[in-house]
Amino acid sequence: MEPSRVFEAEFVEWACRFPQLSRDVRIGPGDDAALVEAGSSLLVTTDLLMDGVHFDLARQDPRRIGRKALAVSLSDIAAMGGDPLFAVVQLALPCAMNLATAQSIQEGLFALASDFDVAVIGGDTNRWDKPLAIGTTVLGRPPASPWRVNGAQNGDVLLVSGELGGSIAGHHLDFEPRCRLASWLASRFDVHAATDISDSLSIDAANLADQSGLALCLELAKIPVSPAARKLCHDQPDPQAAALARAFGDGEDFELLLAVDEATADSIIGNAGLPARLTRIGRFEQGKGLWSKTDGPGRHRLEPRGYVH
Repeated sequence: MEPSRVFEAEFVEWACRFPQLSRDVRIGPGDDAALVEAGSSLLVTTDLLMDGVHFDLARQDPRRIGRKALAVSLSDIAAMGGDPLFAVVQLALPCAMNLATAQSIQEGLFALASDFDVAVIGGDTNRWDKPLAIGTTVLGRPPASPWRVNGAQNGDVLLVSGELGGSIAGHHLDFEPRCRLASWLASRFDVHAATDISDSLSIDAANLADQSGLALCLELAKIPVSPAARKLCHDQPDPQAAALARAFGDGEDFELLLAVDEATADSIIGNAGLPARLTRIGRFEQGKGLWSKTDGPGRHRLEPRGYVH
């Protein structure tokens, strides 16, 4: 048997040992297709991550890379208010990669799947003479009313989870998909619109407003800036402004943006059981575009910027 076939057979045999956590999995990895029982409606999302674009295999732990590959798809399910159930993984492995590295990538992915009770039900592997590419497809259970990007209403408050900026320092590999927060919110509150931050706060917030046919006015001083962003900017002439610029324009924070009415925002933020930090950073208004609130009645036009994958 050719060495590449031996590698693939050994890797697939190893990967199929991962335990299936879900009782809804009738047939898992090993057959030509998986069989699951999941009710009548499913959320489905897919992502493709590539070496040199979304990660750097030469410098980063393969486990962290595998983890990120699944995490970005879990974040999409969270952005719809859903609960992730099943995952399918596709790996295009470089011919020069050894088995231990391939296993480490999958181990990082499996560990995150275990954390969120996601069953990895199959996938496909191939080897080629190009850089590593990882594709993930995740299926999830939607809430009664799945969150959309186009549902914000005039007067709604914009909430953001966590802290923003400086993801290049490591957060883009190690972030926690906000699935638990989304599930908690979806079961208790009416969220009018939502998305996750992949390109940047400014790009993804502007998209919420545009898709909803509204303008969005941000209160820049209230944007939660991460310690990583502050550390990256400590030697800048104006460190505070530079760190805020990172929070505004850095990509791959993978936090949630949520549009809710004022009363709901009060109830959410004042709730002792809130699973993660949420901050009010803006308001949807009549009009178009992205704006910043200024002292007094005026506002200033903002140009969205972010990470181009």
